[in-house]
Amino acid sequence: MKKIFRARLVGMGIVSVLIMGFVTEIQAVGHYVPGTNGGFDDAQMPPPGWAFRVDKFEYSASETMDNNGDKTDINFDLNVSGIAPNLHFTSQSPKLFGARFGVRVAAPYYLQKDIEISANTPGGPVSIADGKESGIGDINIAPFLLGWGGPKMSYTSFLGFSFFIPTGDFDASKDMSKGEGFWSYHLEAGGRIFLDSDKKWWSSAISVLSINGQQDGTNKDMGNELSIEYGVGRVFFSGPFLINPALAGFGYWQLTADDDPAIPNNQEESHVKYAVGPELAVIFLPKNLLIKARALYEYGVKNGPKGKNISITMKYSF
Repeated sequence: MKKIFRARLVGMGIVSVLIMGFVTEIQAVGHYVPGTNGGFDDAQMPPPGWAFRVDKFEYSASETMDNNGDKTDINFDLNVSGIAPNLHFTSQSPKLFGARFGVRVAAPYYLQKDIEISANTPGGPVSIADGKESGIGDINIAPFLLGWGGPKMSYTSFLGFSFFIPTGDFDASKDMSKGEGFWSYHLEAGGRIFLDSDKKWWSSAISVLSINGQQDGTNKDMGNELSIEYGVGRVFFSGPFLINPALAGFGYWQLTADDDPAIPNNQEESHVKYAVGPELAVIFLPKNLLIKARALYEYGVKNGPKGKNISITMKYSF
């Protein structure tokens, strides 16, 4: 799992008064940020037993968009990279409603989180540069996951609940922190279906509804969110390998605006973004080992950064 990152452009002293109303937030609001799921192997439970997965992700953006989807005049450079290991257990046989039962725990580790912002204002130029942040972020626990279907069936689906614990270090005085400073709760659902009788062409989707709490140190009520990730592709077999090129993407919508006591009228503008790009997954079938690479390019962004998301995933089932 990964997240992106909260940064506020504020002035100092008299300048802060002169640019009141020019305060700009650049963020994708909560813990769950789409970009690594939605592919061939994502919209299903792992096979019975244990599965270890790690995502290496990089997000970069050099421009930010306003409420109309137009580029702002802010000079902006955001870079975030990290790894997100998670451990998953799936029951050996159907246990509930004909589904296999599963649990999951994940803990992102940030290798780099830094931002630079500058802009010309009525009070003169203003700039912010937050130094590199690294360390463990907020832990995610999924105590309840249900999965239907299997590799020999024409469909798979899953349903689950997870939550993030604010274990990562959060400092309200900084523009970047390893943690988000609030609890969040997530309803997850998804599925994959083969589109032909030979089970070569497929389509999948994963949706995550995020209910976010109040942020410590700011008393800010974080807005709720909906993310939908998707993929469509074709399966090829080459000896012991399953090779899977695909087109992947996502849509992200902030359903309720943040309620921030520090912002006039409290309500901030809601965030929207979409992304699309190529994905290539290779599965070594004898060892249940998957390696996947993906590059997503954002478009249709409102009230947030517009950038690209590159990720590499490794998953091993045992």
